[in-house]
Amino acid sequence: MMKTAKRKIAVLLTGVMHDCLRCVQSLQFLLEDWEVDYFAVLREEFATPDAMAELKAVIPAVEFIIVPQAETENALKPFANFSITPTAVMMWHEIAYAAGRMGKLKQYDLVLRSRYDIFFHHQYLPEINGNASDVWLPGQMSWSGANDMLCVAAPEAFTAYAQTFQRLQYIVAVEEINVPEAIMARSLALASLREQPLDVRFILYRGTLHEQFSDSQLCVMADRDPNQSAYKFDDSEQTAQLRAEYAASVTAMTELEAYFPLHETWHAGFNFYPVEIDERDGSHFRWLGMHGHINRPLNRHATGISFQINFSVPGWNLSDLTVLVDGVPVTLDVTSVDELGRPQVSGRFTRPPSRRPWSKIGFSSKRQVVPSAIGENPHDHRALSIAISDFKVLEAVKPAAVAGKHAR
Repeated sequence: MMKTAKRKIAVLLTGVMHDCLRCVQSLQFLLEDWEVDYFAVLREEFATPDAMAELKAVIPAVEFIIVPQAETENALKPFANFSITPTAVMMWHEIAYAAGRMGKLKQYDLVLRSRYDIFFHHQYLPEINGNASDVWLPGQMSWSGANDMLCVAAPEAFTAYAQTFQRLQYIVAVEEINVPEAIMARSLALASLREQPLDVRFILYRGTLHEQFSDSQLCVMADRDPNQSAYKFDDSEQTAQLRAEYAASVTAMTELEAYFPLHETWHAGFNFYPVEIDERDGSHFRWLGMHGHINRPLNRHATGISFQINFSVPGWNLSDLTVLVDGVPVTLDVTSVDELGRPQVSGRFTRPPSRRPWSKIGFSSKRQVVPSAIGENPHDHRALSIAISDFKVLEAVKPAAVAGKHAR
């Protein structure tokens, strides 16, 4: 069978390169299906050898675009008497400056621009199909207009998006708009660009605050309350107590969920119930009612799934369970039983999943029991079937990364 060639995408990284390595790794996973060329923009005053070497260690083939300090100073001068922040001016100047130095953008299927400090949810880039007037922007953190931290577009639309700097003086001076998200929305309108929703979930990564949390916890945060990550940790009124309170709130929101994330922002009726702890060994499980689903990024190496059944209701057996991946049933088998009598179940895919940004693994049970109705637990009125844990995606061995331009 002939292999399908990967589509090409150019990635433009902008902003200040603080705590970026963990974020870059999440971006690399997001684009695992793509042939990627990375362009890193740095203002001259931040383009230190150590900073560049640090990024190059993660992305060996990254190309740096250095913005001369004199260019930055000239870009700021027309805005000296306006209330727009210098940071916003420098951001749009960087994007415009870099877009003109990225080579022939038409060789790419898409162009993605991202800040260095965005930590992406464990997902793949969604399917994107549009025309030369479409730009894809995420909905979160766009309080006053349109999100100005991320953009995906075809080359022609991206070029128009990157020319926001050329429209900036008119927007600020004539239309008297200076809020960053409102500037973004107005720029799109002036360029006759059409905003499309980008289903990408993320947080703004702050090493001082977030390095103590696992990747799974950060993904839960990106689902449940990504706006918490916009917390300003470097304000003058910042205190150790406020940092501790922030950490406690994130821990309370993410600690249990991270052991068995559904990658969902809400739980519908008869979905998986909240995480519980198996007192026999401390494992974390979820009860299933009639139907439930889990979203996972499944790549072309995925061959199946496995999970453990911690508990089941009286009379339940494996033939009562149907599992579908992107609508295709998988054949389930018990592969082992542990010392506590818990079956390990596996299911093999008949074809590689290809849904983006996640594949949907659906569970459906023919048999449910309400514990309070059969006298097992008078306080539990849920309709339950099985409790599962240790959910894993099975993968074939990936080929070793090939050294070269696109090695990661």
